[in-house]
Amino acid sequence: MAQAMSAPTTPVDDAKLDGSENTPAPTIEPTTIALKVQTPSFAVEVSGMLVVGSVMAPATVFAATGRGQTRAGRADWQNGRMPAAYHFSADPADLDRALVHRWLSTDTYWAKGRPREVQDAAIDGSRNFGAYDEASGAQVAYARVVTDAATFAWLCDVYVDPAVRGHGVGLALVEFLLADLEPLGLRRIALATGDAHGMYERYGFAPLANPEQWMVRTGA
Repeated sequence: MAQAMSAPTTPVDDAKLDGSENTPAPTIEPTTIALKVQTPSFAVEVSGMLVVGSVMAPATVFAATGRGQTRAGRADWQNGRMPAAYHFSADPADLDRALVHRWLSTDTYWAKGRPREVQDAAIDGSRNFGAYDEASGAQVAYARVVTDAATFAWLCDVYVDPAVRGHGVGLALVEFLLADLEPLGLRRIALATGDAHGMYERYGFAPLANPEQWMVRTGA
């Protein structure tokens, strides 16, 4: 059932996927992977490169609509850059919640100090995506999406463990979640990023065409 797919050549991140906010991310050579896709109710196969049509999104807010196809397999890099295989899951039962909270609350610029109960509530109210080491089962990356499952989605809390950054895990995770969202037919997917604009542009995200039409209300 596994089919090959070309991996993108630019590193990802809503956060710190390349291991540093201040240094250029390393270029990842094109390679071949297959994705093992798991969701709470079914297994999908993610096939082919995802094609994402851009829509709109201020310098730090991006938006896009996605189109893609699905196929199955397992995340196994053939060129030796990734020493172990990884699988990707949309099942919240697979999450290491304590680890996700530690990552986000201690090692991100957008969620530093976030209480555990707030993080758990955020997980419970979101579609969650994880990457896991095939051999050990340990979680190595996380992302979540807040959506009405019909018209709009907000992509946030993208994080890859520093130990596996630079190997394409974050890239594969973002492709996986976009493929998972694709059947919903969402009109717009938005995100905010402080340092990964170029990467997200490759997935069809673009600065807002009319940022003056957007407003935000922040909490205390």
